[in-house]
Amino acid sequence: MKEPFSIFMSCLLFLLGSCHSSFMSNEELLDPQEFESGLKKNINAVLIDVRSTEEIKYGHMEDAIFINCMDESFETYLNYLRKDLPYFIYCNTTEKTIPVSRIMKSMGFTHVYILKGGLQNWRQKGKKIVHPQT
Repeated sequence: MKEPFSIFMSCLLFLLGSCHSSFMSNEELLDPQEFESGLKKNINAVLIDVRSTEEIKYGHMEDAIFINCMDESFETYLNYLRKDLPYFIYCNTTEKTIPVSRIMKSMGFTHVYILKGGLQNWRQKGKKIVHPQT
């Protein structure tokens, strides 16, 4: 009984690792410099912060629009966006943006770019963060 479970777990870990590494090598995962350059050179670029209102209180990128990916109406909000524009998305660490990117692509969005390492990496690289007025 122990052997089939070990084989199953090995296969599962292999598949998860394969999916993760193939996505991570995708050019749509951009380091902070590439992310910033993409935003600057693309006049139609839309910057989306997918974090919660609570998280945004600690700072965000300038000119970002806020669409909380944990909101039950998240996909409804996405339906209001043009699917042919380039979208640059971020959260704190990349944890939320990878599933968000997959959702957006399944909905027909053609250009979705993720900030590798999220806002934490952006801050570490000394990039500009703005703080909401209280």
